[in-house]
Amino acid sequence: PEMLSLRKTDDVLGPAKPPARMSDSQLSQVKQIAKKTTVRLVSKDRLSFDRREVHDHYRWSGVIVSEDGYILTCGHTDQLPGDRRTVRLSDGRDADAVALGTNPITDIGLVKITTPGPWPFAEIAESSTLKPGDPLVVAGYPAVNRRGEWLTERTPQIDATAVRHDLYMIWGS
Repeated sequence: PEMLSLRKTDDVLGPAKPPARMSDSQLSQVKQIAKKTTVRLVSKDRLSFDRREVHDHYRWSGVIVSEDGYILTCGHTDQLPGDRRTVRLSDGRDADAVALGTNPITDIGLVKITTPGPWPFAEIAESSTLKPGDPLVVAGYPAVNRRGEWLTERTPQIDATAVRHDLYMIWGS
């Protein structure tokens, strides 16, 4: 049988192009897009026994990636296809959504907003050419504060950072 090996992306795709440097105004624009498109997902199906509050661990972040409301999120949740969600946007709106599925190998989940749009979205960019030192923006909703209390705020945390490690993928020989 063919063995899969862990190899650098460069070894498979060839050398990456030099990173595009972001000006302060470009970085500000990217942060504004992240603020509009990063959402908090809350389960509608996983309520407490009195059906009044959502269990704390059924809340997580996602990013809207299409105008018609597809959301990429983590795959390490126990969401099942068909689970209903409330999508909370930073502008104060709530929308209904449904989980479409997860891939635990790539740790990605897909959710679809069912409330009519259009929705703000972040375009998916090529990530296989990222190198250490390349700029990137990270966004999400923290689960708990420093005192261990579960948070429900509507404004995502957004920060600019840089890629820290070479990217590796599993590639067939």
